[in-house]
Amino acid sequence: MKCSKWVRPLMWIDLILALASMILYFVDPFALLESPQRSIYNRYLFLPFFFCFCLTIGILAWTQWKMPRPMDWSQIKWIFRSRILCLILAGIGIVVFLYRVLIPVIEIPYLFSPQTIDLDHVEWTSDIETMTFSISGIDPQGNTQSFALDPLFFAESNPDTLQLQYLPFSQTVINIQPK
Repeated sequence: MKCSKWVRPLMWIDLILALASMILYFVDPFALLESPQRSIYNRYLFLPFFFCFCLTIGILAWTQWKMPRPMDWSQIKWIFRSRILCLILAGIGIVVFLYRVLIPVIEIPYLFSPQTIDLDHVEWTSDIETMTFSISGIDPQGNTQSFALDPLFFAESNPDTLQLQYLPFSQTVINIQPK
């Protein structure tokens, strides 16, 4: 298939960045870090990988859309399947970009000054089978707030009243302090 002049170099740059990110993924420099913030470090370390993934999907969708059509109009199924594949790829790329690239980039300023909330009547819940841990409590306005937690937060004491620091868009807990 004939490509534009900029597609091939862009794919090579994308491939090199994706491979470098995958090496970091398999090495996982934060695996030995015994800190609840480990998930936050990993989230920002793998940001280039997810960006490259979205870029690759976008390029594949674009090239699929621009693919030459068959001369025989009896192959209308081919055109339909090609366009559906293109729309599915574009949809996957958009969803991954929103949740794995855009939200972490928007939250960068909040890493240095996270939002703080005081919770009363705190309930700690855990499900060992699915490895999900969460905390819920009542904020000063009387609303119930829930947050997913890293398992290392459960190693600490479980007070009934606490102050929680979190990132606003992803609801990622950064720090928990007893009040």
